[in-house]
Amino acid sequence: MAAQQQMIEVYKQHEAKLENKLHKVGLDPASLEPNLIQRLDEIAELGMVLGVDPLDTTVFDIAKAMSDQIDTEHDLKYQSHELQTLQTSLEEQLSCMNNLKMQLEETQRNQALQQDTIDDKISEWTRGIKHLQAKTEEYLSRSTCSQVCSHLTLLTEAYS
Repeated sequence: MAAQQQMIEVYKQHEAKLENKLHKVGLDPASLEPNLIQRLDEIAELGMVLGVDPLDTTVFDIAKAMSDQIDTEHDLKYQSHELQTLQTSLEEQLSCMNNLKMQLEETQRNQALQQDTIDDKISEWTRGIKHLQAKTEEYLSRSTCSQVCSHLTLLTEAYS
């Protein structure tokens, strides 16, 4: 904004100088045709947009400034397109990463559930093994007792 104000001041100074020159040769800006004034205003606006002084440059300078401006606009459009492409790519990658994260979390939950199931089964099997060991000892004890009783019966019969 400050650059525009400075440019306006420069043009006002040039305008004052031009009016002085026109007065010296006997021309009044009010006597100029409206069509000519409109074209001079357009040239002044063009100079402001391009950053050149239309009162102190050649047609080549103005054409070069226009070409540079067009190049800059094309470069900006190209960069904008590249940024949009990059943004789209990043959004796709982010979506993919979020999907992978959800799959990983689901797998971890499933693994935790499976681990809980395995732990429950191991506990159940351990209880079962302890129960079987107790029953086995009981049956062995009964079997031993039964054998002793049989031997005692045989001995009793043999002595009787």
